[in-house]
Amino acid sequence: MAIFSFNLINQPWIPCVTSTETNVKPLSLRETLARSAEIVEIADTSPLVVAAIHRFLLAVVHRVANGPATMDHWHDLWTAGELDIRSLDAYLEKHRHRFDLFDSIHPFYQTAGLDYAYETSISKLVHELASGHNTTLFDHTLESSPPGLTSAQAARYLVAFQPFAVGGLIAREKGQAPSANHAPLTKGAVALVKGANLFQTILLNLHHYAADAPFTTQVDDMPAWEKDTGTLPQDSTPKGYLDLLTWQSRRVRLHPLESPEGETLIRRVVIMQGQQFTDAYAQTAHQNELFIAYRLNKKPSVGQPPASPISFRETRALWRDSTAILQVSPEVAIRPRILDWLSDLMGERLLDPALTLRLDFCGLASDRAKVNLWRHERLPLPLAYLMDKDLVGKLSNGLALTEDVGKLFRPGFDSEIINGKKVSHPRPFQRLATALLAPATGNPDQDTVRKLVVRLNPEAAYWPALEAPFKRFMVDLADQWPHYDPDAEDAKPLPAQQEWAGQVEKAARNAFATATSGLDTSARSLKALALAERTFGTRLRRILKATTETPKAAGGDSDSTANAN
Repeated sequence: MAIFSFNLINQPWIPCVTSTETNVKPLSLRETLARSAEIVEIADTSPLVVAAIHRFLLAVVHRVANGPATMDHWHDLWTAGELDIRSLDAYLEKHRHRFDLFDSIHPFYQTAGLDYAYETSISKLVHELASGHNTTLFDHTLESSPPGLTSAQAARYLVAFQPFAVGGLIAREKGQAPSANHAPLTKGAVALVKGANLFQTILLNLHHYAADAPFTTQVDDMPAWEKDTGTLPQDSTPKGYLDLLTWQSRRVRLHPLESPEGETLIRRVVIMQGQQFTDAYAQTAHQNELFIAYRLNKKPSVGQPPASPISFRETRALWRDSTAILQVSPEVAIRPRILDWLSDLMGERLLDPALTLRLDFCGLASDRAKVNLWRHERLPLPLAYLMDKDLVGKLSNGLALTEDVGKLFRPGFDSEIINGKKVSHPRPFQRLATALLAPATGNPDQDTVRKLVVRLNPEAAYWPALEAPFKRFMVDLADQWPHYDPDAEDAKPLPAQQEWAGQVEKAARNAFATATSGLDTSARSLKALALAERTFGTRLRRILKATTETPKAAGGDSDSTANAN
């Protein structure tokens, strides 16, 4: 009988890009942390793996550094420029057997002794492999004969599965629930602050850790691999930050087999219910999670928490929620708490506010047990935004402009008060579709009009064209902001604001032209196009003029403006 072993400490499994190599190279846990100053980033085709490995590394470094207990302790770690190798080796040696993927007593991130009679396809562990509802979403393998995973692959997917498992039916032993709730990170876009190398990235996301930080922590708080007791299928509350970082949402047991070539492969796995948040904790989870932004629910329904995670959506890029993510004042949204920690460090002059870092977002969008998509999006992060409400307000104005213009491409009507009366005006594409469909007499059915606008899909070319210019706008606005004096007699919009308005106008006009380019050249079509084009031009000029002359309130949330109509 083969004896299996794969120790994460010295076996390569973490996909890294170093400063001397362009290709992704798997490194061991020890090598990844020891060489963190020369590693550019962790890179994997799965954004879930990227986010989860960072979360795992943070828990290890918190243990190795024994903190950071104070801001000064953090600063000492930051200025060192690399991790202390002696402390790293001492910690890894102490817990060496806890990092073995196939240890008989404490297999890493798993529960020993689960009965293989309940095993299922390894595809259940990997979101992009064919499994149930995900049959053709990411690949074309068969659930009945999935490819075997190597030990390194299984380690990566196991680390990603625990925080990103979707809710739904699972295998169960007698007396256990037939389903499990979704894991902690499944519903949100997970933020990571990125530095010049992996060492900086780890430190920038390494929050002050003490009895009261980042939230109330019990003395027996520890990462999952240090626990002597196995994961139990029960509702519970994290004992502290390290427990939350390594939360075991499922009980898992990999089933390794030896291939004819002598290689260890995993094709089957047992997955059962693990730890689930209590209902009471789930209502306040947003207060403790550091890497997800939340939008406040103004009137939450019964059982709904007071805040919902900002998540990925199929039809909306995350940059459009930038001001909600960066909010200095939490009246509308709660930004990722790790950004508050960076703001505190800048307030103590332990981190340079002139730095521009990067803010990455990783995660998925799911509907119950079905994974619809996953994404890895990136935004620039000038640190000045974290401490200046007025600067965030200017960014919000820029986003509000895109939303106001974006409404020109949607079906429906806009209203205004004229002489005390509410007057409704059809939007440009509402007018276009109505004119195209109008019979000789009467008006076409409004549902038919709406369907035609949807089919023309004028927004399809608008939003993608603005993503790259918006990222430049974020950086340029922060660079120019220190030179802006709103009280000056000749105060004008900053060059970045003027450039952004020009980019929005350009994207809007191009999107209109693209959406109408396929119309025929009949008299009716030409007349309808002229009518819509005139309406579009008038409304667009009005929006651009109003944005320049009447700025919206500082610190507002652009998304609320869009949803109000």
